[in-house]
Amino acid sequence: MNHILLVAATPFEIAPTLSYLQENWAPHPSSAKEVGKNRTSAGQQTDLNAPVYARGSNEQKQEQTLFHKGETELKVLISGVGLTATAFALGRASNTNPYRLAIQAGIGGALDPSLALGQLVRVASDRFADLGAEDQDGSLIDLRELGFMPEGSNSPFNPDGTLSPMDEQSQASLIDLPFVAGISVNKVHGSTTSIERLREKYPTAQVESMEGAAFFYACNVMGWPALQLRSISNYVEARDKANWTIKEAIASLNEGLIRLLDVLA
Repeated sequence: MNHILLVAATPFEIAPTLSYLQENWAPHPSSAKEVGKNRTSAGQQTDLNAPVYARGSNEQKQEQTLFHKGETELKVLISGVGLTATAFALGRASNTNPYRLAIQAGIGGALDPSLALGQLVRVASDRFADLGAEDQDGSLIDLRELGFMPEGSNSPFNPDGTLSPMDEQSQASLIDLPFVAGISVNKVHGSTTSIERLREKYPTAQVESMEGAAFFYACNVMGWPALQLRSISNYVEARDKANWTIKEAIASLNEGLIRLLDVLA
């Protein structure tokens, strides 16, 4: 059995793909069961397999997350928004079977003006772009510059502080897309001053997200080949939601994602 993991921050971003899976793949038998129950201090039960961002009743049943087609099993993991939620969700997913491929799919902002709104790209490298210390002039001293970056053959990081997927050449052959350099942040940039500072710090960065670096980090630590897909919903500029094209970006993202899943099945 080939095990594939599909990760998205929100179900909204991959809604068309979820519909496609429900119509064209079969639900995995275990998805219909309430599993992974754990007692709370109050004696109630909570579902450890529910989306990690979920709030509300502890009696809520887990959602359908497993599908299969032929010899391929696909798990859909809605991680929640941000680096912390992504890292936690993937860490919890590491208790399952090793994955032949982990895919992260989402929308993102473009720092590179040559990228078109709605364009689908493959993120070939990513980095934590706001993790470190603030210098006296307000600039960032990142982990590598602070001397806190893990080094050696077991480090998930490249020497320059970036993260890239294992077996990148093989994964790139699965889908023919432009490849870009990404950055990941806890707070997306929305002012001219901070954007200019970002461009000065990381001049090769082309796209911005809130999850990608955590995804690559977790996959590298766990030994999973990884593929990150991003569709451009907006340019990283002074914040103006009127200029965003989220609908078009989601359509482009899911068109490419469904095409990829057809190849993998």
